[in-house]
Amino acid sequence: MKLVIALAFALLLPAAALAQSTYADACNGWLALVDAGKYDDSWTTASAFFQSKITKEQWSPMIKAVRDTVGPAISRGATQVTPTDTLPNAPFGHYLVIVVHTKFAMNAEATETVIMKMENNEWKVAGYFVK
Repeated sequence: MKLVIALAFALLLPAAALAQSTYADACNGWLALVDAGKYDDSWTTASAFFQSKITKEQWSPMIKAVRDTVGPAISRGATQVTPTDTLPNAPFGHYLVIVVHTKFAMNAEATETVIMKMENNEWKVAGYFVK
C-alpha cells in the first residue's frame, strides 16, 4: 500500500511542476512583452476575457502611459499566487491571482498584479494592474 501511495505521489509531482511552470512561463512571457514595449502583442496573447474588456487600440496607449510613469522593470520577486474560481465582474473559471513585488527604474516599491485565466487548456492573462 505504501508503495502505491509513493508511486501515485511521484507521478503527481511532474504534473504539479508542469502546471506551475506553465502558468509561470505564460505570466513571465507576457510580462516580457510589456517590458519590451510590445503592447499590441501583449493584447493579442491575452485571454478572450481580457480582450472583451478593452480593445487593442485602448490598451496600447493606456499601458504605455502607465509604464512610462514607472520606467523599465529592474527586478521582480516575492511572488504570491492565489488560485480562485471566482473574481468580481468575471465569469466563473479557473484563475490565478499573481502578486509580484517589482522594482522599476522610477518606482522602487511597486506591486504588479497579473490575473491568469485557464482558457483552452492554456494560462492566459485576464488582467494586469500596477500599484
